[in-house]
Amino acid sequence: MPKLSKVMATALNQQMTKEFTASHLYRSMASFCYASDFIGAGDFFYKHAAEEQVHAQLLFRYMIDRGIQPLMEAIPAAESEFSDLLDVFNQALAHEVMITESISEILGLAHELRDFQSVAHLNTLMEEQTEEEALFNGIVSQIRRVGVDNGYGLFIMDQELKAMSKAPAPAPITI
Repeated sequence: MPKLSKVMATALNQQMTKEFTASHLYRSMASFCYASDFIGAGDFFYKHAAEEQVHAQLLFRYMIDRGIQPLMEAIPAAESEFSDLLDVFNQALAHEVMITESISEILGLAHELRDFQSVAHLNTLMEEQTEEEALFNGIVSQIRRVGVDNGYGLFIMDQELKAMSKAPAPAPITI
């Protein structure tokens, strides 16, 4: 397997850091939810933090397999101030959109470089992102429909999030 180009290695390394950052952010969001007595939402974010860690590890392994030593860059402090459950999920959705845009840019680079191994690897991550954006968008819509001041509605929503966090995680992405 040919070694990654320097420009692709840099882009993938930056994406790996973004995935680790997402994991860190989702743990912070879980912390807020637990502290706000949204245990189901806390479990949901904790599970998603682990999934983001897997994405970072997949990029790490891919770079190793392509002859590049991944660089472990600093992860910025995660946001920890949120106004309510809707704010948490809006910020999570915005973060997922940013991750999708980033992967899309790297996919464009991979096509430009004719690095079709990276294209295949990134397409798998892009499929995951499509699912994540749809999931978070649906949750934001449900919270808006329920309203942030509807205690009973938020209780039911939190129970649904708890059930989502208990569902078996999708099979790990294999590349």
